[in-house]
Amino acid sequence: MNLALRPGLSFEQVLQIALILYQSSPSKSRERQSASELLLHLTQQPDFPFEQALHVAQKLYLLSPNKSSGQQQSIRMLLALVQKPDLIFEQVMQVAQFLYWKSPVGSEERQQVAHISWELIQNQTIPVHSRLEIAAVFLASKNANSQDRLNGVKMVNHLLQGESAAHFLKEHWQPIGIKANVSEISSIAELVRQDVLPTEIRDEMYRILFDMIPQLGNL
Repeated sequence: MNLALRPGLSFEQVLQIALILYQSSPSKSRERQSASELLLHLTQQPDFPFEQALHVAQKLYLLSPNKSSGQQQSIRMLLALVQKPDLIFEQVMQVAQFLYWKSPVGSEERQQVAHISWELIQNQTIPVHSRLEIAAVFLASKNANSQDRLNGVKMVNHLLQGESAAHFLKEHWQPIGIKANVSEISSIAELVRQDVLPTEIRDEMYRILFDMIPQLGNL
């Protein structure tokens, strides 16, 4: 790590050294922790380019063991990055999509992504077709739970009406790919009550509720 702190090294050289040190150091070692902290410090600099910050955070996530402190650190980097006021819509979407896909189902990080997404949905300076791209993330991800899907449906309802909303949902909805648990009953029930929901999606929700019957017997 002393090498990365030598005077005379360019910003890019320090960044490359920190990434190499992180990748080559044993998991949970002091060297890896120091490299992680240096990467976080670099990405928080005001003049650090967006694309580089996104690359570093994604690289850190992919190099780290599943559910490790390194992955948590990368998620913190991304959450800080997505809240910078000077980002354009496309940049926010890049970060939000990666965060959503990589955050555990039901986690605080995913809730923060939903909160950021709702802020974008309500921003009338963003074209409607761009805001619908946000809703599509919640509708199409196979590891989205029923609360995520409910968020997506509500976003579509906020932007479209009647047949237009139903058509968009039918076009972008992908079957839920994870098993639901009993804590999701209220969100599934609310989904079923959405008038705009196409029949085949409502039938999917009923099947999920039916599959929950054995779980209810264990309560």
